[in-house]
Amino acid sequence: MQPGAETSQAAADFLRYLAPMALGQPFEARFVLEGIAADRCIDLHFRDLADKRPFSIRITPRREGRRFLATAGRMDLSLVIEGDAGQEVVAFVRKTAALLRQRTEGVSDAALEDCFRSAQAPLLRKVGRVPREKMIDLRIGHVCNANCKFCTDRLTPEALPKAPLATLTRELERVRAAGFEGVTLTGLEPTLRTDLPELIGIARGLGFAEIHLISNGGRLADIGYMEAVKAAGLTVLILSIHAATAEVEDAITGRPGLFAKKRQVLENVQRLFGDRATQDARGTFFRTNSVIVQQNLPSLPALVALLEQFQSSLIVLCYPWIKGKAARDFAGLVPDYAAVAEALAPMRSRILDSRSVISLANLPPCVLRGLPVGTTQYKNLVRAEAVPVVVEGGEPEVTLPSKMDESLGHPPVCDGCVMRGSCAGVSSLYLQHYGTLGLRTLTPA
Repeated sequence: MQPGAETSQAAADFLRYLAPMALGQPFEARFVLEGIAADRCIDLHFRDLADKRPFSIRITPRREGRRFLATAGRMDLSLVIEGDAGQEVVAFVRKTAALLRQRTEGVSDAALEDCFRSAQAPLLRKVGRVPREKMIDLRIGHVCNANCKFCTDRLTPEALPKAPLATLTRELERVRAAGFEGVTLTGLEPTLRTDLPELIGIARGLGFAEIHLISNGGRLADIGYMEAVKAAGLTVLILSIHAATAEVEDAITGRPGLFAKKRQVLENVQRLFGDRATQDARGTFFRTNSVIVQQNLPSLPALVALLEQFQSSLIVLCYPWIKGKAARDFAGLVPDYAAVAEALAPMRSRILDSRSVISLANLPPCVLRGLPVGTTQYKNLVRAEAVPVVVEGGEPEVTLPSKMDESLGHPPVCDGCVMRGSCAGVSSLYLQHYGTLGLRTLTPA
């Protein structure tokens, strides 16, 4: 294995079924396994050294009647590639299937199912232990001290009605009773609530295994305040940071001086959370969210380098949701997909490195030519400041699923795409401004 081609234990457990294949090494002097990722299926990301094209082999549990290229007995293999696949690539997929069939003989069904549930390499790393479906967002903020260009929560800076602590406590009790195991405190700027440490303590007392906080970092520059929040029971701190320089960050957030505070947050985190190994050992994590906009496209590599330096356990680069200000100011804010792909290209090897903590979000999978990306249409969300929705029988809903963009859809270029079933689609505003620029059809062999 080449230097840097390490992987998580769960991914390594599946890689043993592929031996003599190994991360980072050419197989048959032609096909290089660049990465492995999983989310209900297992994706093997390869590069063909003959023509430099990336392609992926998707492995799913065997299902009768489903279209696939090859079978490994209890697993189906499909090929995801841009354009036509040559005979050599198709033959390689079938050879991989034969290898898997041979290597998994005698492996129990339960062991294989475990692979599909948990084999996840760090390139799609999840910070924390609670499954995503058991996490819920609780919007607790009522005001914000920034004015971000892409904000989805509001168009104007006026404060919202502040939800009383008693109301938030009832919501926490309700969602905990419904089986949720983790909560993310979000909405505008949560740290502007003076009762935030108390609320975190309440969540911990109710038995939430994970408590996440999303913040722009303004108050957390005070290390004493960060200590209080962490001591109350916070397990994951998520800093919203979008640039590596004050000029770009402050322009995006609309608050001069905020970048300096975020730099201090990074310093505080090193003291209180430690490096990634320490975070893993303690079960308390620091991660970052960065929204990809026109203003920071040229400096994304510098931003990632800064966040890697300060030991962010997960660096999420997210294309903006097209709602709120991002919808209103689309033309001067939202980049086209082709420009995003070009900006990320210099980081391709870093993203695919098995040790990578970089995660890409909210982009159609066809845009990034084989880079793993997560997409979603909804969030589990409790709007504590809103009037509760009542369903049949008079009981309030436990969650209000929030559709992040009502206009998402699939243009004709998506017809026949092998990834359509797992792609949330494209905003109508994107199609209006850019057409299908950057989109392509991914077809099975």
